[in-house]
Amino acid sequence: MLSSFENKYLVSGLGYLGAFAIFAFAVIRYIEGNLELALLDIILAVLLFSVSVFIQVTGKMRLAKYGAAAIALTGPLLILSYAPYTGMLWLYVVTATFYFFLPLKQATLFAAVLIISAGVLLFGEIDLLLFCSLIVTLSLICGFSFISAINSEHFRSQLLQLSKEDALTGTGNRRAFEIHADQAMWNFKRHRLVSSLIYIDIDHFKQVNDKYGHSLGDSVLQGVVRCVQGNLRQDDHLFRLGGDEFVIIANGAKLQQAAQVAERLRQDIESQNFSEYDISLSIGISATRAKDSVEEWVARADAALYQSKEQGRNRVSIEDADEIRA
Repeated sequence: MLSSFENKYLVSGLGYLGAFAIFAFAVIRYIEGNLELALLDIILAVLLFSVSVFIQVTGKMRLAKYGAAAIALTGPLLILSYAPYTGMLWLYVVTATFYFFLPLKQATLFAAVLIISAGVLLFGEIDLLLFCSLIVTLSLICGFSFISAINSEHFRSQLLQLSKEDALTGTGNRRAFEIHADQAMWNFKRHRLVSSLIYIDIDHFKQVNDKYGHSLGDSVLQGVVRCVQGNLRQDDHLFRLGGDEFVIIANGAKLQQAAQVAERLRQDIESQNFSEYDISLSIGISATRAKDSVEEWVARADAALYQSKEQGRNRVSIEDADEIRA
């Protein structure tokens, strides 16, 4: 998926290319003595060039895209009024271009307006068989572009989902955690909505991998995730940071509320039997603070987690507080 920076320069570059191509036709028409069409081409080229400059300078893609689409819609129709056979060729390019610049519904609307308007202008002006062929082929291009756009959006959504999801456990990955953590911090600084971080480590997980193999270790991770998810509140989100380390962002939960969630899931894990191997969790908790950063928030939870490990594991510790359960 293209970044906004790459997308800006790609769209503006295509605009410059289109403006250059149209201007070249203006020169040819001028040489041939067709001054009206040459002037029209120059106007369209200047407008398209201006839109491209606007995109590159301001980065306001949404407004500029609709401006470019409006130019692409009116330009061929004006040319059709003067030179039907020449204008027809541009209809194919423009119909597909709408699906590149615009969202699916708007692109289909622009394409439909273009095809209907072209049909009105050309009916009776060209051979009937050619007219029917033009409308049918334009409609087919519209349909193919529509299907292609749907597939592209589907694949884009899948890639976006995969980029934020841990492949093994289905939890959010580190990238997804960073996005949610930034949002939680913003909510605290803007609305004073306290959130807590529950940092989880599976005790002696390396021994499971060493003794039973990574296949069973993966099954244990998946089982732990299922248990943890069963103890989360509606607004809580679980992420895997790597290995056997997981983090829960408990949105809107103060330290004691988060500690209750953590203790509940610790007890649930302790009562489970994972492939005849006893599993326990060490947990550390921290809450958002004024003038905090995500890194500081995570560091305090990590320090609380270290405290749980130092004091015998299988327990919950809160930042700057005694452990919840010995």
